[in-house]
Amino acid sequence: MAKYSEVIYDIREGLKKYTDDSELDDRYIGYLLNAKRAKYLNQKLNQLGRNFNNIVLQTFCLETEVVSANECGLGFECDNMVRTKKPIPETIQLIDKDAIERISPSNRLSQKFNMIPREKAPHYLNSPYSHKIKAFIHNDGHIYFISSKMIFLECVTVSGVFFNPLDLQNYKDCCNCDDSNKCFDLDVTDYPLQSELLDLVRLEVIKELAGLDNIPEDKDNDAENK
Repeated sequence: MAKYSEVIYDIREGLKKYTDDSELDDRYIGYLLNAKRAKYLNQKLNQLGRNFNNIVLQTFCLETEVVSANECGLGFECDNMVRTKKPIPETIQLIDKDAIERISPSNRLSQKFNMIPREKAPHYLNSPYSHKIKAFIHNDGHIYFISSKMIFLECVTVSGVFFNPLDLQNYKDCCNCDDSNKCFDLDVTDYPLQSELLDLVRLEVIKELAGLDNIPEDKDNDAENK
């Protein structure tokens, strides 16, 4: 595994063989890195279905709030709903769902909430099982929780695969805790990608930035061993 800062360094070192990288911005290199990571993970996750590799999962906590059901704009037959105070980061999109592995109360012993498609959410309250809490991700990025019974929920834990791992710098691993508990640190947190895929992504980024059609694979790349 390698830290984000180490991956950027490896890419710059690889570029020195082909071009002057002094004018390249780390943010642009990072954008390409994340975009190509998303491409490979999209392929992998669609093949594996619900079997998420723990290496690529990121987890954070969100406080919840009660809002008017009108904010959904989905025609719910209720006055209020519970949702997360903050939207979740952009997820990697799979064929039929967001790449969310788990949403649960912030209690290690709690079972996760089952998720339903946003379009089906308004009809759920008329189902025979509407007393169970279901979760869905709305277009505004917030997670909403629905049930025919009163929902008592103050904090939830979310695990998934996100397009830009650095977005987790703005999220914490617990509710009501200080900012030192952020979920991603550029110099400390491992970049969430398997080593074999990381090497492919690194080579693709170098190839694109150098404007080359082909770059031989570097068998001695240190990133595989970090």
